[in-house]
Amino acid sequence: MNVSLLQHDCLKHYNEEKHFLHVDDNNVASIIEKDQSTNIQTSNNNISDYNEALVNAVYSRPALYDHRIPIKERTSLKKKALWKEVANLMGENENIEFVQKRWKQLRDSYVKAKKRENAYIPSGSSGSAKNDKISFTLYSEMKFLDDVTGKSL
Repeated sequence: MNVSLLQHDCLKHYNEEKHFLHVDDNNVASIIEKDQSTNIQTSNNNISDYNEALVNAVYSRPALYDHRIPIKERTSLKKKALWKEVANLMGENENIEFVQKRWKQLRDSYVKAKKRENAYIPSGSSGSAKNDKISFTLYSEMKFLDDVTGKSL
């Protein structure tokens, strides 16, 4: 069965005039709305810049990702205010859910890349097997999550 990518059920709501289709380094496709509240442009460089800016914005607000911070400093009210700050920085003033979802996708991609890096390679396997793994472009920028998620991902 030869089905076009855009005819797949997952993309049934995709409209080229209203959306961007972004496929990241882990082959995860995301539909991103083109509207006045979204600062993302069609080029991959701008999407990469957006993702990097989002990582930096979250990094500067440890209460959003570090469970070791005292609970009084990361209450749901405080985290909501921090996500609003991040959304405002990203030009998504009223679209906090979009920013949170994109952060989750980036975090999940990082965790997958980290697991691939640490994957067991049986003895006798070619040494290049580890080097053949796909790298995640924001891998080094997101290493700050290692302290939070544990070194043994």
